[in-house]
Amino acid sequence: MLLIASQMTIWAHVVSRVRDVTITIFIDDRNLWSTSEDRVGALKAAFDAGNRVDDIFGFVQNQAKLQLAGGSSGNCEAMTVAFGKPHA
Repeated sequence: MLLIASQMTIWAHVVSRVRDVTITIFIDDRNLWSTSEDRVGALKAAFDAGNRVDDIFGFVQNQAKLQLAGGSSGNCEAMTVAFGKPHA
């Protein structure tokens, strides 16, 4: 448990450098959200930063667990393009 906590702390430190993104972590589940004007861009930047950390640790993303949600159809469509996955 201490090892995963250490890894998630490093992940959080890196991702928290992205402006306008809030993160939460529960063991190995991570949530990102943003209310900024460019929320899709901010989320994509945080997602990419987190993926770089994951690559260092050898983590593999479970695409089945990736979920996206947006407050408007425009945001949902933009997230589908940015992340390459249909939104919830």
